[in-house]
Amino acid sequence: MIVETDSWRHHGDRATFESDRSRDAHLQSVGFRVLRFTWRQIREAPVLVARTLRAPVGQASLSPNL
Repeated sequence: MIVETDSWRHHGDRATFESDRSRDAHLQSVGFRVLRFTWRQIREAPVLVARTLRAPVGQASLSPNL
């Protein structure tokens, strides 16, 4: 699992936005799960962010292949 924090400051142009989407697609195609959160989500809804992060971690611990 890869977690990335985003801010509008660093994604204020089309090229950066497109680059991030391409990187996400590549990472997902080789088996990673990519989760993105904005600064505002982390600041204003930390419980929701934490719950979202815990879900795939809990699922991974149930996997017989790990």
